[in-house]
Amino acid sequence: MNDKYLIYLRKSRSDGEHETVEDVLAKHEIIIQEFAVKTFGSPIPENCIYREVVSGETIQDRPAIKTMLDIIQNEPIKGVLTIEPQRLSRGDLSDCGTIIRAFRYTDTLIITPTKNYDLEVYKLSEMNQKQIA
Repeated sequence: MNDKYLIYLRKSRSDGEHETVEDVLAKHEIIIQEFAVKTFGSPIPENCIYREVVSGETIQDRPAIKTMLDIIQNEPIKGVLTIEPQRLSRGDLSDCGTIIRAFRYTDTLIITPTKNYDLEVYKLSEMNQKQIA
C-alpha cells in the first residue's frame, strides 16, 4: 500500500449511553481495520489512527480532528477511514464547512465500510457551474 490512509474514531451521541467511549472506539476500530485489510491488504498503522476521546462541540475543542485536519492539509493523504462521515463533523455549520473544505481541496477521500465520498467531485461540479454561467 503506497497511498497513506488515516483512521478517525469518535463516539457519537447516537451510540448509546451504556457504551463507554473506549468500547465504541474499539468496536469501530475493529470494523474499520477488517475493512482496511480486505480492501488494501493490510491494517492501518497505529500512528495513523486518531481517536477523539473528548466530547467537544467545536473543532477547537477536539484535538484529534485538529491534528488530523492539519495532517491532511500538509501531507499527501489518500483517504480517511471512519465508521460514518457524520463522525467527522460536530458543532456548527462553520466547523462543518472547515472539514468539508479540508477534504475537498486536498483531494482526500472519506472512506467508510459501505461507501467512499470524493468531495473533489463537488469542487469540479462547482467549477463547471461557474464556467456555464
